[in-house]
Amino acid sequence: MPVWSALIWAACCAGAGAAAVKYNGKDRNGDLRRIQLLIAAAAAVIGGAGGWFAAIRTEAVQDQMRLLLVMMALCAAAGVDLLVRRIPNLLPLLLLAGFAVCTALDFILRPDRAQGLLFSGVLGGAGILAVLGLCRLITRGGIGLGDVKLFSAASLLLGLYGGICTLALGQLAALAAAVALLLSKKATWKDSIPFAPFLALGFLICLILGTY
Repeated sequence: MPVWSALIWAACCAGAGAAAVKYNGKDRNGDLRRIQLLIAAAAAVIGGAGGWFAAIRTEAVQDQMRLLLVMMALCAAAGVDLLVRRIPNLLPLLLLAGFAVCTALDFILRPDRAQGLLFSGVLGGAGILAVLGLCRLITRGGIGLGDVKLFSAASLLLGLYGGICTLALGQLAALAAAVALLLSKKATWKDSIPFAPFLALGFLICLILGTY
């Protein structure tokens, strides 16, 4: 049911966001606890919304598990990226482990689809790695290496189509935010913005639209 899915996703994403901030954030004047709660609340909202639409769009528990793992990683990365402008190396590793577990379950529970999902995942991870790697070279480091590793690993679970859709929507959201900051004179052309929160937003939009 969508309600239970939303509650489970909200709890998982809030926990992932809070844990990531706790172990990677820096306590400045005792504000880390408050920031941790704010990020957990935001992750719960995003995760809950994602869980609702994932339950509506996808019936298979294995597919929902893949989507949940990606949302948890993106919410955790978004919280840390907002605070310290970096992506923990542990998150891509956890996504790789999640992909391995999901693939093993596919071969056990639905062998008719397992090979296709494995191929789609490998193609997605390699394709997004190539795209983001090229963008990083062109922009001379404009895209962080942490973003490249994180979303390449996430695309193993999403596949090429889901990875491209999430990346495109995330970039559009980041572009809109950058334009708003420039127009309001709260940022200059030399400033950078954390990209992980927009990847999480892009993924949520994909779940809402069913484009994954």
